[in-house]
Amino acid sequence: MDTEENKKPDTREEIIPLPENQQTKGLKLTLENLKSESSSLKLLMAGVVIVLFIGFITILMSSASILLDDWRFHASSYNEFMQTLKTQEKIIQNYTDEQKTTLETIQRIENDLKIIKEKLQK
Repeated sequence: MDTEENKKPDTREEIIPLPENQQTKGLKLTLENLKSESSSLKLLMAGVVIVLFIGFITILMSSASILLDDWRFHASSYNEFMQTLKTQEKIIQNYTDEQKTTLETIQRIENDLKIIKEKLQK
């Protein structure tokens, strides 16, 4: 079965009929031409798939970086918010302490005034 004819590459020319409305000047379709065209189309499709894959990976990385940046921003803004709250609590505590000391001073002065008034009435 393995004769010389079977081992030879297929070089026969087959003419594929095209619709009559298409121009076929200088166009000779052979099996060899179709194979070369299909191989170039395969390479083109492989290139398109690779470009799409790289684009998909780029979109994933961009989305991930946006999410990480957003998370880090929220963490830093939360820390700033907590720091602001602590500062406000300290200010309020200082104000409350000042009010207490002022109230104690006023009460002491009132007591002193009462004592002076009593001494003056005697």
